Amino acid sequence: MYDYFYTMLNRYYPERETTVTTTDPYFVTPLVKVMLRKKNRLMRAGRVEEATAITKRVRSIINKSNSMHLRRYDTRRNVRETWTKVREVTHGRSNYRETVSEGTLTADVLNRYYTHISTDQA
Repeated sequence: MYDYFYTMLNRYYPERETTVTTTDPYFVTPLVKVMLRKKNRLMRAGRVEEATAITKRVRSIINKSNSMHLRRYDTRRNVRETWTKVREVTHGRSNYRETVSEGTLTADVLNRYYTHISTDQA
């Protein structure tokens, strides 16, 4: 009986795999990616009204994610970090840049740089 139910479940509701990379913004979840792909498919098919409905749902998910992202920080204690997060939400992720003058490039500087770009915050 269980085998029959699993077969039917997999036939009508197959599992899908969605990859979220580190280059994606923090608010892009697998659900958002699936919804954006569906919206693009609907737009190409000319079903604009359905695509608009999906756009509104994606917008609300992103707005919730942004508000939760900003709520994690105490705005009264660390103003600099708060404004960094506000800029990240409004303009995108800030890039890690460490200026190095010629002759000061050391193994320690390279290790810090590669440690920073290879760390997964999630």
